[in-house]
Amino acid sequence: MGGESLFLLPAAIFLATLALYPFVELLRMSVSDVTVYDIFKAWPFIGASDPRGMVDNLLGQLHVGPIYWLVDGHLPILSVALVNAWTVVPFATLVFRAALLDLPTETLAAAEVDGARPFQALWFIILPLLRPCILVLAVLALVYAFKSFDFIYIMTFGGPGTSSETLPFLSYRLAFQLYQYSQGAAVALITMAVVLVLAVVYTRMVRGEERG
Repeated sequence: MGGESLFLLPAAIFLATLALYPFVELLRMSVSDVTVYDIFKAWPFIGASDPRGMVDNLLGQLHVGPIYWLVDGHLPILSVALVNAWTVVPFATLVFRAALLDLPTETLAAAEVDGARPFQALWFIILPLLRPCILVLAVLALVYAFKSFDFIYIMTFGGPGTSSETLPFLSYRLAFQLYQYSQGAAVALITMAVVLVLAVVYTRMVRGEERG
């Protein structure tokens, strides 16, 4: 029961805060009159009328100036990384849920009998038990980040300048834009070698977890 409650509370908060926005937007769009005139315009709704999105609208309410996420300094690569990480959240949530539900209830009950506080149980019992799961997810996230191409292509195209380029995108740009096929192939091979090393690490970690 301890593992279930540990998962359900953050999951409920997560869904209430982040799933509500697209749901309300979908409902508003489904009952809106769409014409040729307004189909390509912003469709604001109550509470988030800023065409740049909900985050900038909330920051505006706090009197924070406009933030240029895709052109300002180190923000482009950070923005792409956040979007990339967001796509991994559902898978990571399912894995963590399975790991939490698989925690030995006897250990958690013994800690509660011994007077361990929730933070102590989390730090000294739950996190050590989740360590293999966390390490496997970390390796998978690194592999996924290395092969990231689509978000960079859509959001920044490697810019401004080369500030948000990754190895896969650099390989694409060298081969198919600058027509330097040998250099593009070399970068692709380096990328593949790095991913293979991470894949070997992941395989060994999974085997070690199964043996343990």
